[in-house]
Amino acid sequence: MSKLSDLKKNYIFNMVVVVIESIITLLLTPIMARALESSGTGIYSYTYSLITMFTLIGALGTSTHAQRKIAMNLDNKDEYSKIFWEIFILRLIFVMLSFLIFLLTILLLNKYVMFFIIQIPYFLSSIIDISWLYEGLEKFKRLALKNLMFKIIGAVLVLLLVHNKDDLWIYLLILSLSSLLGQVVLWINIGKYVNKVKISELNIKRHFKDILMYFVPTIAYQFYSLIDKVLLGLLSSEEETGYYEKAQQIVAFCATLFNAYNVVIRSRISYLFMKKDQKEIDDKITNSLSFVFGLSLPIALGIIGIANSFVPWYLGEGYEKVALLLMILAPVVIIMALRMCIGSIIYTPFGLQSKSNVAEVIAAVFNCVLTAILIPLLDSIGASIASICAELLVLILFVIYAQKHHYLNLKEVLKNIYKYIISALIMFVLVYFIGKILEGALATIIQILGGAAIYFLLLLILKDKIFYETIKSLFSTKKEGTINE
Repeated sequence: MSKLSDLKKNYIFNMVVVVIESIITLLLTPIMARALESSGTGIYSYTYSLITMFTLIGALGTSTHAQRKIAMNLDNKDEYSKIFWEIFILRLIFVMLSFLIFLLTILLLNKYVMFFIIQIPYFLSSIIDISWLYEGLEKFKRLALKNLMFKIIGAVLVLLLVHNKDDLWIYLLILSLSSLLGQVVLWINIGKYVNKVKISELNIKRHFKDILMYFVPTIAYQFYSLIDKVLLGLLSSEEETGYYEKAQQIVAFCATLFNAYNVVIRSRISYLFMKKDQKEIDDKITNSLSFVFGLSLPIALGIIGIANSFVPWYLGEGYEKVALLLMILAPVVIIMALRMCIGSIIYTPFGLQSKSNVAEVIAAVFNCVLTAILIPLLDSIGASIASICAELLVLILFVIYAQKHHYLNLKEVLKNIYKYIISALIMFVLVYFIGKILEGALATIIQILGGAAIYFLLLLILKDKIFYETIKSLFSTKKEGTINE
């Protein structure tokens, strides 16, 4: 048992590390965009996306299952040691099988073979990835610091060694080896955390059913989030893939800002679910969705407002089309934020994983078909449209099921959003006209700071309590009870 406030400290610490990593990424992105050019960026996007798909298939969704099982057996080191070795052997077998299929695939494609081979360390990294052990044991700080350390080392090496498109192979090698070495470090002093177990005592089969439950949504989501880049690489040009990669990278960065909040509120709702406090659960769900919408809407409109002034100075010449793609993809921030929130506060705490699986699979098939149709016609614009449609489909399916079975009161959520819409639209007009008057980095900084100030000021004027009470509760140090990890 652990205090909820202790969880908040863990996640706030992780959030700080994630912010630092994100700043490094934001600083590195324009430098690499100029060095690799759109074609080099496109090759990276295509090859890395395909490799990611194969490593995810090999991992079988074991990470989530393993973290949960280890956390459930924290007081029994012998039992969670068995779980550790069983999961590790499973990953070893299936990642190796996936690797063999990957080799066959790249030989059949016969395209960018050298770049694929350079990134083989990702498969080794996937095999020895035991971050789920430390997550289950609640050793978040070690994981976060490890990630940050190798992020910094990788960034320094990239800045020193990658100068132009001809250095793409060096860039890929640095990233893949950084990933591998980051996992190697986690094996130092492993004996301190797990016991040695005889092979005869292991029972790998007992994990198959649960792993399949987590494997389906993981693969389905990753499939429809990666297939667009893979198909762009196959059906379009390197440049178009590069444009799409950069636009997606920026939008995804904005959407993932909500992860820390989802983790904290999921923990609270899980606790309330255990206490059977339905009224408090309903209030938390309504307020959470209102808060996420209230934060994601101005971000999405802000992206549209700054795109034309932001892209030229941030990414440099040759990436002009990214501005248009950002405008098209901006709604994904709202859609992804709401989808992730509903998944975290309704589908996970209430044990509806199988229902979310269905939605993810439907979206994966839909996205694959739509992407294959639109890319030959519209290139990266087609991929962007398909991406929005797939994300929106999952959100709609999530909402329909949750509303139908009374997990969600949509009317209550909609009651609270008019203040956000009014404030965000006024903010957008301001941000848009600043972009018309000013240019360059200064314009973007003024647009972001000015837009944020206007938006939050308007919410104060409109007396929106939900938004500010939610922020206050997240950073409150008040003890709020206990929950099971």
